[in-house]
Amino acid sequence: MKSLLSVFIVVAILSSVAKAANPIIKFAYSADPSGHVFHGRLYVYPSHDRVGAREFDMTDYHAYSTDDLQNWQDDGVLITLAQIPWAKAHLWAPDCNYKDGTYYLYFPADTTGKYKFAIGVATAKSPTGPFVAEPQPIPGVTGIDPSIFIDDDGTPYLIWASGAPKLCKLTPDMKALDGTPVTLSHCDNFFEGPWIFKRNGLYYVTYPAFQQGGSGRGGNGQNYDYATSTNIFGPYTYHGSFTRTLPTQKHAGNIHGSQFQYGSKWYCLYHDFSLSEGRDHNGFKRCVDLDEMTFNPDGSIQPLVWTKTGPPALKNLNPFVQCNAVCMNDCDAPERPHAIATQPCSTGGMDVGGINNGAWIKYANVDFGRGPAGFRAKVASPLDGGKIELHLDTMDGPLIGVCNVPNTGGWQIWKTATCAVSKPRGVHALFFKFFGPGTAGLFNIDTYQFSMQRPQGAKG
Repeated sequence: MKSLLSVFIVVAILSSVAKAANPIIKFAYSADPSGHVFHGRLYVYPSHDRVGAREFDMTDYHAYSTDDLQNWQDDGVLITLAQIPWAKAHLWAPDCNYKDGTYYLYFPADTTGKYKFAIGVATAKSPTGPFVAEPQPIPGVTGIDPSIFIDDDGTPYLIWASGAPKLCKLTPDMKALDGTPVTLSHCDNFFEGPWIFKRNGLYYVTYPAFQQGGSGRGGNGQNYDYATSTNIFGPYTYHGSFTRTLPTQKHAGNIHGSQFQYGSKWYCLYHDFSLSEGRDHNGFKRCVDLDEMTFNPDGSIQPLVWTKTGPPALKNLNPFVQCNAVCMNDCDAPERPHAIATQPCSTGGMDVGGINNGAWIKYANVDFGRGPAGFRAKVASPLDGGKIELHLDTMDGPLIGVCNVPNTGGWQIWKTATCAVSKPRGVHALFFKFFGPGTAGLFNIDTYQFSMQRPQGAKG
């Protein structure tokens, strides 16, 4: 097995030449991601670091999802601090799981505003909410970083951090402990963020861990450790680290994530600080990454390789059906000159707003087939003179069309803008570049679609 140090050196070299796909969520700061596959789609439930953060003072939760591991959709706000009757501050690392027709969101929150944490639960009929919180936190659970594991027989378990990893079975309604919490053994150097998964009959507990001189001990960086057992309550066998924050990264801080199977492969979500590098207080503005993970024949985890490319696409994007503009691969980062914003749309879901002159969005692995002739987008604006340039492969790659955005009468009054395109063929990256009068607030975009027909009266 390669040493972790040699793996990190290889990663650093590859990262300098690779085409960036990590972090997976570019338009918002996020951290502590938990991943679950519901009905064939991967949903990620992270903390939501604020743009103006000076501490970990999060006030809401979003969900993000994908079916290709390349284009990620903001599914909107799940619940806010103001909607949780007992919570006063600090919505930290959450998790969500599904049982018997209901989705359960577990979250820690500060009950006093002075870092006294309890763990609550909220329920919804959709993985994207809206979630409704129980009026009180779960009795007998104090601590942070809950995650919910449902075993093969349907038994639910809650694991959380309270100085050590605590585990307890839940009642059938998923809202209370069923028994006395157990402190898991041999989870050496435990810091926070415990997560359980099961593979080939073996239970794995993974967690951010102290390292000598690292985060939590007045230094830089953390290990990501794990232990295994054939019984969910243990005893566990400690195996050490399977990855750690990159030693080349400034302000590496903490690491926190989750592991899951999607299709035939296993993946690891984690966070770093690359999206906010150079920003004020960037230690509180993290971003989520995704990479494939592998195992040795004895079940031990091979060293996780951090990449800039992320895992391969599971499929290509079909542009001949209505596509959500907020399901994107890349854009300018928050606090950067051409950052965009996602926001609730008057017709449901989320749209893209905050568009200024020169802003852009990238969509990955777009399969144009034998070549569309037309393009349309659902847009809204109280201004005249906006336009969307469509480019292939790079931001300044071949221009295949220009779509003029009309004055629709308001920021949430939607009309369809159309244009002809020059029949691109095959699979490409697609870039939208936005232009218009002034420097900010040009228009909003909700959906887009290509067609084989040239729009009536279209120029170009």
